[in-house]
Amino acid sequence: MNKSSSLVGIIVPVYNTSRFLSRCLDSITTQSYENLEIILIDDGSTDNSGAICDQYAGVDRRIHVVHQPNRGASSARNYGLKLSRGEYICFIDSDDTVAPDFVSTLLDAILTTGSDISSSRMEQVKKGAVAEKRVGEIRALSGTDATWEMLYLREPNMNTPCKMFSRHIIADLRFPDEGMGEDFYFSYLALSASDSVAIVPYCMYNYVQHSDSTVHKKFSEKRLGEYRLARQIFDSCPESLRSAAAFRLFMSCFYSVSNAPAKYLVKSRRSARAQTIRQLRSRVLGDKQAPRKFKVIAVSAYFGTVFAQLLYKTWIRIAR
Repeated sequence: MNKSSSLVGIIVPVYNTSRFLSRCLDSITTQSYENLEIILIDDGSTDNSGAICDQYAGVDRRIHVVHQPNRGASSARNYGLKLSRGEYICFIDSDDTVAPDFVSTLLDAILTTGSDISSSRMEQVKKGAVAEKRVGEIRALSGTDATWEMLYLREPNMNTPCKMFSRHIIADLRFPDEGMGEDFYFSYLALSASDSVAIVPYCMYNYVQHSDSTVHKKFSEKRLGEYRLARQIFDSCPESLRSAAAFRLFMSCFYSVSNAPAKYLVKSRRSARAQTIRQLRSRVLGDKQAPRKFKVIAVSAYFGTVFAQLLYKTWIRIAR
């Protein structure tokens, strides 16, 4: 296949990111690979984001703008996926940036390895900073092995924005409307449906964490969504992925118990999640593939969820 003839669709959900949007769009429109279809879904923004989208569309014919009532990032991505004509598709968040050869490198990785998906690394950076660390060789994994690695929090990571997907793999997939965990779930569906995944060991996606980022927003019921999605995966995955899915469910369950305020974890819910932790802690502790630092959490769970919560929060505070 002629690389230059491949249309790459880039879908960008936009909601109230006017402070960061121009920098994001500049990083997309100046890509070294030019055969792009850039779809901006303005998801009911109440700031100047919609006007910025229209301004960029006025000077770049590759940009198509859709203005819709606010329905959430998953809805915006799903609509963009429905509209896209790209043979390959990327999702980029409107407050982040990508390296100048992000598209070219990921497309090369797919074509040279014969893969269905390629995945780069992403790095959290401070406002205005750029991270482009490039170490190692591109390699290909089977779809099953890539899914296994992702569930164990290794490469490829669980985020969709640092990936490129062949259309035939994701044409019928949709992001769930859970508020948290939709990237993880969509990546699971795509990776597990693929024959081969190219791992690009370069940091080509820059994630800017700021006060408006999802992780900093006030806790809501939707932030428990990752646990529900992890449970769906564990309950339906093939036996070859069972241990990895068990580890991911344990971590998602523990996260929900440790981070949700009491009013969001009424007694029945807390009891169900605590029971899941008790059921899986020994499995995680005996799992040779589970990262050592997470086994510490599994051990702490034997001393009760309160102790485990304190240990987890202390660990997060030190890690920061």
